[in-house]
Amino acid sequence: MSLIVQAINGIKENVSYHGVAAAASGPGKNGGEYRHIWPRDSIFVGLEMLKWNKTLGEEILLRTALLPTWNGLLFQRYELNGIADSDAWCNVEGRRQLDQDALKFIAIARVDDKHSKTKMFEDFQKFVEVIKSRETATDVWEQKQGYFFYTTAAVLWAIQEGEKYFGVETGLKAELMKSLERYWDEKQKSFVKSPFEKIVDLEVVLALNILLENGLFN
Repeated sequence: MSLIVQAINGIKENVSYHGVAAAASGPGKNGGEYRHIWPRDSIFVGLEMLKWNKTLGEEILLRTALLPTWNGLLFQRYELNGIADSDAWCNVEGRRQLDQDALKFIAIARVDDKHSKTKMFEDFQKFVEVIKSRETATDVWEQKQGYFFYTTAAVLWAIQEGEKYFGVETGLKAELMKSLERYWDEKQKSFVKSPFEKIVDLEVVLALNILLENGLFN
C-alpha cells in the first residue's frame, strides 16, 4: 500500500460528520481521548484532499464550513458531534482565531454549495465588519493576542476569494496587502510572526505558502 493511500485511509478514520478530528489521541478531560475539530486543521486537510480524493475533500470542506457559528463567526473548536466548545477561551472579541473564519470562506468557495450561499454571504459580511474594526486575534498556538503575519495572510486570501465568490467589493484587499510590510524584518531579511515578536516559526512558513500559492504577492 502506498504512503498516499495510507495517509488517505488515516484521514478517513478521523472524519466525523462535521469535519476532521485533530489531536486524535492522548489524554483528555476525565482521562478520555483529546479529540476535537479545529476548523483550521479540518479545512487545510480538505483543501489538500481535493488533489487526491475530490469527493472526500469536498465533503470535509462543506461539513466544516457549515459548523455552528455565533453572530456569524466560528467557535475556536468543536466536538466530533458538531457541538461548539463554548468555554474555549478564544471565543471572545479580541481573542478569536480569525484565520479559521477566513479559511471557512476558502472552503465554501471551493465547494460552491448553492444551498448555503446566502447564509455564507451573511457570515462573510460579519467577517468583513470584524476585519474593518481591526479586531486583534489569537495566534495558532493559542498563546498570544495581536496582529500576526499568518492571520493577515489568511484574511487576505479570504477577502480575495470571498469577493470573487460573492461578487462584492470590500475595499480591504489593498489595505491588507500594504499591511504585510509591517511583518518584514530588515535585520533578518525575512517576514516574521508579528511586529512585536520578530521570530520566524511555522506560522510564517504557512503564511508564505498561502501568499505565494495564491498570487497574493505583487
